[in-house]
Amino acid sequence: MSTIMEPKTLHFGLRDFLLYFFPGSIALVGVLLFFFPLANIVSVTGEDLGRVLLFLLVAYFLGHAIYPISLPLRRWLAPGGWIEEDPEFSHRHSELLNSHEIFYVAIIFRDRSLTRFTIAMVTPTAIASVALALDIASREGYLPGGAAILAGMLVTYGFIYRFRHYHERYKKAVFGLKQRTVSKAESG
Repeated sequence: MSTIMEPKTLHFGLRDFLLYFFPGSIALVGVLLFFFPLANIVSVTGEDLGRVLLFLLVAYFLGHAIYPISLPLRRWLAPGGWIEEDPEFSHRHSELLNSHEIFYVAIIFRDRSLTRFTIAMVTPTAIASVALALDIASREGYLPGGAAILAGMLVTYGFIYRFRHYHERYKKAVFGLKQRTVSKAESG
């Protein structure tokens, strides 16, 4: 049975942007900060189209390289464990995809994507935070560098907090529809 979620052709989509390109870009800026001061990053990446394309390609593939780091983070940071590993959840998820396509696309796909995006951003923001703090500390001193690492870690924690929120919302969306469907069937 064909569903609206099946890809028809290979293309660069939302998943590539949210899970690979954007986190890869943040991580690449962090890596560049280890080698070049913040003021020189623009001159290193440059305004030359070739350099910009190289940056975009490297960022995308770096995102692919660091995405697997988010897999153990999901298990460790999700309250009660990563929900997609639960067989009952997986069965219910597949059932919803086949029977409630519009609900799946509108609610569940959104929550799953936001859950995966927020956990994928934890590692890149941590890398960029440390790199930026070291860069600032080398130029301005330890106190501003310490403030930068604190700010960066707060951003990283923000992604962890949002991950936990979206994870719970994702779980409730999948199991919540089942309860509403059962309640309607029993009351009918």
